[in-house]
Amino acid sequence: RLQKEEGAPGRRKINQITRFVCLGWAIIQSTSIALFLKRILFNWNIQLAFEIVVTLTAGAMIVLWVSELITEYGLGNGPSLLIFTNIASSFPNLAKTVLAESKDYLTFGSTF
Repeated sequence: RLQKEEGAPGRRKINQITRFVCLGWAIIQSTSIALFLKRILFNWNIQLAFEIVVTLTAGAMIVLWVSELITEYGLGNGPSLLIFTNIASSFPNLAKTVLAESKDYLTFGSTF
C-alpha cells in the first residue's frame, strides 16, 4: 500500500523498514549462534560472544547492502541472485561427492 499510494517516498519507507527488520533479525540469530557456541568453545566469554554477534550482524548487513545494489542497478532481484549464486557454487562439490561415492555403482555401457 505504501508503494502504490506514495510512490518513491513509500518505497524508501519500505526499504527503511526492511533494513531495520533485517538488523533486528540478524542480531537475534547471531546472538543465538553465540550462545550455542558457548557449549563448544572452551574459552567462551562475553567479549567473544559480543565479537561473534557484531561480526555476523555486520555480515548480514553487507549482504543486504549488496543485494540492494544488485536490485538498484537493474541486474535483477538482488536477494534471489545471491541465493542462486550460493546454490550454484555448491554444484561442483556436490558432483564430485556424488561421483566419488557412487563410482562402484556407475557402469558406462553394458557388459554381456
